Amino acid sequence: MRKLLFGLVWIVILVLLYPGHVQAAGITVSLDGEIVPLIDPPILEQGRVLVPLRSIFEKMGATVNWNGALKQVEIKRGSQEIYLPVEGNQAFINGVAYEIDVLPRLEKGRTFVPLRFISQALGARVNWDNLKRHVSVGTDFNNQPLPVWGYYVDHNSYVSLENNLDKINAILPFSYKLDGSQIIENVYFPQGQTLAQTNNIPVYALVFADDQEALSVALASQNNRTALVEQIYDLVIKRGYQGVNLDFERIKAQDKDNYTLFVKELAGKLQPEGFHLSLSVPAKIHDEFSWTKAYDYAALGKLADSLIIMAYDQHYSGSSPGPVASLKWVESVVRYAVSQIDSQKLVLGIGLYGYDWPAGQKGKTVDLAQVLNLPHGEAGWSDEHYTPYYRYNDENDVEHEVWYENRRSIRGKIEVASKYNLAGIALWRLGLVPAEVWNVIAE
Repeated sequence: MRKLLFGLVWIVILVLLYPGHVQAAGITVSLDGEIVPLIDPPILEQGRVLVPLRSIFEKMGATVNWNGALKQVEIKRGSQEIYLPVEGNQAFINGVAYEIDVLPRLEKGRTFVPLRFISQALGARVNWDNLKRHVSVGTDFNNQPLPVWGYYVDHNSYVSLENNLDKINAILPFSYKLDGSQIIENVYFPQGQTLAQTNNIPVYALVFADDQEALSVALASQNNRTALVEQIYDLVIKRGYQGVNLDFERIKAQDKDNYTLFVKELAGKLQPEGFHLSLSVPAKIHDEFSWTKAYDYAALGKLADSLIIMAYDQHYSGSSPGPVASLKWVESVVRYAVSQIDSQKLVLGIGLYGYDWPAGQKGKTVDLAQVLNLPHGEAGWSDEHYTPYYRYNDENDVEHEVWYENRRSIRGKIEVASKYNLAGIALWRLGLVPAEVWNVIAE
């Protein structure tokens, strides 16, 4: 169901439909071939198996705690966090809610956890021997991590790529811009392209545009669109790219049909020759915002090979202070996207930055390294938004409010991509990814 990286697990999907809640003596569990002694026998409830897991977790380097104040089981290992409340019908993995049909319970002072939920959450390799009533659990996972794309913009991007060749699956050099009716090459990155392609990492040339009037003209007629298609095709051939990413922003709502036609025509030119066409599109949770109506998710999803949903700037420099991408908002964006597009065509764009808002002023962009060097202040974590924040006063005693991303908040967004079976994540941008986030991706 999902591919999670939590290197511990036990699972059992038993076809035992015992009613009610009974002890299930005689069931044994082995972990990597070694029998795991259970302090108490499993519980069968509503056809689900619950077992005391503290000894298994500890054996595998995880911690299990009972939070009496919140009445929930808390399981942590590495960057992975699983919270299982004993009330309601939801459990939480890295801040993301999942519906469950059987809750954990306290029995004889022990914490019993539903194995079916954990098996689905953690992706274990498990076999059930009905005759022997034995569950064998293996941790030799074959799950593949989510593919990682990286926007490539400068020399720092090269350093990120060079140090993480085993974690990056595609790069998008920010090299080209639409200027009037012409595509101009702002900067070419031959060193990064060579490094990527030598390591079998595809390179998709990014063509950027955000001038509404110029876009209207470029998309308005068949002749203009055809000329633009030919320019893009020529640069792909000339520079030896494996495909193209269109990052056309701020398109007018009335240009929706023309933009869709352009994507169709470009796809018709590139795809028959094996070139990959991806689109970077703004995040939305419905189709009522005038500034996102030009992006017909359903139509574009049928034409392009991939769509990167830029799920950031929920709050931005000119807005009031707030999270760049709260977890609930990101999930609502993805939920809408998968209602329109095949999930295996969707890549979740993740911003690796934040904003620092002086009181009453516009915010400025900051990354995690800059946040860690801010003056002494108050650091906090928002459970509601699943993001960190920071407050401080500058040398002029002006109050600042900072919202940004860190290891934990990025892990939550990766969880959303896993939950909805997306094709991968795209990092904005290479060069801003701190070591701790690369570690989360590696997990």
